[in-house]
Amino acid sequence: MIQRLQSLLLLLAAIANVVVLFVVLGDVSDNNSMEGGTAVLRGAKINVSAFNESEMKWIARDITISENPLLLAHVLLVVASSLILFASIFLYSNRMRQAMVVTVGLVSVLLQIVVMVLLFQQLPDLLAEPTLETHHVGFWMIIPVVVVLLAFFARKRIQKDEKLVRDMDRIR
Repeated sequence: MIQRLQSLLLLLAAIANVVVLFVVLGDVSDNNSMEGGTAVLRGAKINVSAFNESEMKWIARDITISENPLLLAHVLLVVASSLILFASIFLYSNRMRQAMVVTVGLVSVLLQIVVMVLLFQQLPDLLAEPTLETHHVGFWMIIPVVVVLLAFFARKRIQKDEKLVRDMDRIR
């Protein structure tokens, strides 16, 4: 039932959470010299570019989920929480189960935020010898917080519907 407000909120939360895989979440730059490197955290990969002094050239490489277990955990949590939130839309006939599944989705999004912060803290270690790094948190880092808010409000609406149905049953 997509016409219910909580279903729309859950759909928006699932879509917004998938967007995390495709945007720049933040970067770290080494400002020690002109040859400083940069590590950019994109949703499903990390782009590292640095100057290799031994070869005297710029080296750019992508770190994928197969190379970094924390990045793999991040991607799996994003996919799992998005699927959980999307699947909970179709549990409208059993509101208590729907509320429980949304709570599981909320917990998985909160774990996703923790892993994303840990991943962001790991970025300076990917640079060659960072001495004076500068962190830039991307605007899109707010998306998981918005997902938590959307899922929370959807859960509140589900509980409100359940209370309304129980009150109506009691009146009869």
